[in-house]
Amino acid sequence: MMDTFNDLINQPITLQKAEVCTYVNSEVNVADRLTRLVRARRGLPYQLKVAHRYLHLWTAEGIECWYGPFDDRANISLPALLEKVRLIGRRTSIAKAAEKLSRFWDSDPFGCSAIDCVLWDAICRDKQFPLWRAQSEGLRRIDRNLPFYGSVLGLPTENVDLLSTVLEEGYPVAKWSLNRQGSVLEQIREIGRTNIRFDRIALDGHGSMAISEVIQVQDSAPEVAWLEDPFPLQSCIMAQLAKESRKVMPPLVIGENQSSTELLLDMARNPAIGAVNLEVEILGITRTILLIRYLEKMGKPCHLHGRALVTSSHLAAMHPKAVRWVEIHLAFALERLATLRDTPTDDPRTIVEYCLEREGVGVQPSATSTVRERTVIL
Repeated sequence: MMDTFNDLINQPITLQKAEVCTYVNSEVNVADRLTRLVRARRGLPYQLKVAHRYLHLWTAEGIECWYGPFDDRANISLPALLEKVRLIGRRTSIAKAAEKLSRFWDSDPFGCSAIDCVLWDAICRDKQFPLWRAQSEGLRRIDRNLPFYGSVLGLPTENVDLLSTVLEEGYPVAKWSLNRQGSVLEQIREIGRTNIRFDRIALDGHGSMAISEVIQVQDSAPEVAWLEDPFPLQSCIMAQLAKESRKVMPPLVIGENQSSTELLLDMARNPAIGAVNLEVEILGITRTILLIRYLEKMGKPCHLHGRALVTSSHLAAMHPKAVRWVEIHLAFALERLATLRDTPTDDPRTIVEYCLEREGVGVQPSATSTVRERTVIL
């Protein structure tokens, strides 16, 4: 009989040794075909060296597992955090570890998330089945039609021509960053000149928009797929005011870079918010699953945001009714997958299928990587 989520989080496991290490890749295909197309159009050379950081863990049960590449902010704190929570050399479970980590989550969300995710990788590898099957209402076969979108933030050339390239590559929606270089209205007009349908574009305000600018989006592009983080997270009252200013508005999606489960749920109760962004790199797998379940009961959909594409794909497949969109971060998420052998980075549907075929959720360094730095925790 297949293990469920509750079985897995209480599955005992003994952590034998861990190390935090930095690998350097001599050749990494960042967003392989897409970035090559962009750089070729601009006459830019294509040559890249990337340093990635990983959490590498061994269990007494003979399982070797990974988490990474992770955010630089977790790199400094991880060795000390592992010693504080006293998991190495002890028998534990995901549930027990999550309880210990809860004391440190507010001050070190990236480090806590890394430990939580590597434990899930260990359990999934031990049980020899993928995370997406660890819930009774989850799918029983790989669904290549998960609701993914392409985010162009961080690609070599951020201009509106890039949106057409992303959509041509098979992404149903492309997300564009409303930068502070020019007015919101002028940026929307620039997108309009490309003849791209606005219902295939999502706009990211990075928490720095005024209500008047949100209203400009409503007036000039009301059919936009969604408007992400127009206001600071703590200013959800502004979302309500904007909603009252205009009865018809693009869906508002808020929650980026937020580790507080209480604040995320409180925000979800705001009727002006259309969906909540959940970021696995900050929340970890355990908290993200619990939040998805709470949001589903509230009738509030969520987006899985950030660079942890393998994990996000599994969680979306676990909760096909609750997860509305999955971000494929074309610069950063695909950079991680490009460290693996035979990674299909041309077709977004193939990318998602590839993620779901993996038993664990960890991405380990490629065979061509070399270790630059290593910290062992016994």
